[in-house]
Amino acid sequence: MAILLNDPKLSAISEKVRNGERLTIEDGLTLYNTPDLLSVAQLANEVNQQKNGDNVYFIENMYINPTNVCEASCSFCGFKRKPGEEGAYTMDSDELLRYVNERWNDNINEFHIVGGHNTDVPFDYYLDTIRTLKKNFPNTTVKAYTGAEIEFFARHAGLSMREVLEELIKAGLDTLPGGGAEILTERYRAKMSPDKASTDEWLEAHEIAHDLGLRTHATMLYGSIDTYEERLIHMDHFVSSKIKQTGLWYSFH
Repeated sequence: MAILLNDPKLSAISEKVRNGERLTIEDGLTLYNTPDLLSVAQLANEVNQQKNGDNVYFIENMYINPTNVCEASCSFCGFKRKPGEEGAYTMDSDELLRYVNERWNDNINEFHIVGGHNTDVPFDYYLDTIRTLKKNFPNTTVKAYTGAEIEFFARHAGLSMREVLEELIKAGLDTLPGGGAEILTERYRAKMSPDKASTDEWLEAHEIAHDLGLRTHATMLYGSIDTYEERLIHMDHFVSSKIKQTGLWYSFH
């Protein structure tokens, strides 16, 4: 179906979309700045139809935060607590299973697990979390620990990120969530999440995961201090890096 463009600046982009060509960051800035939102939506739908047809995929997962104790001080986070602070918690295996069983239904096919960078527990705690879930729910996918957490585990345990991921896979890890990416530029991270993995470290964690046979995800936490260009640089990392992403999900802040 032909797209009737109200903004002539979109003509070259429309031609690229029709030919399946990769858009540039400059193209992305044009899309962000055009007032012709209907044409942008139609172009997006055309790409979606090329890739997926009329197929739509979804899962029902259970979101678990085993601990909210965290060494980092991200400016957007209202979740973390310092050790001993009111509201701080760290689930043991019994508490974890009780939490899951109270919320379980037979449509759930994935656990989505992220938590604080807790220096009060050893790396084995994070391995045991996965082992406990895999033992009791062997047919449920475990999507656990962000690239930022992988970097934290390596630093905290004195291991390489490859060693960390190898141990997690042995414990039953199936895939990594996309958290911790926020916006993958150092200007943003220095302001918003200075204590967490750098852009290169986050990407390296996911590159290693892919090298070990996992498929992973990426989020984009946009809407604070990020610029349009930074959002596009963030997305472009997954083309220019070795990561072949299976999904790029967005969340507002």
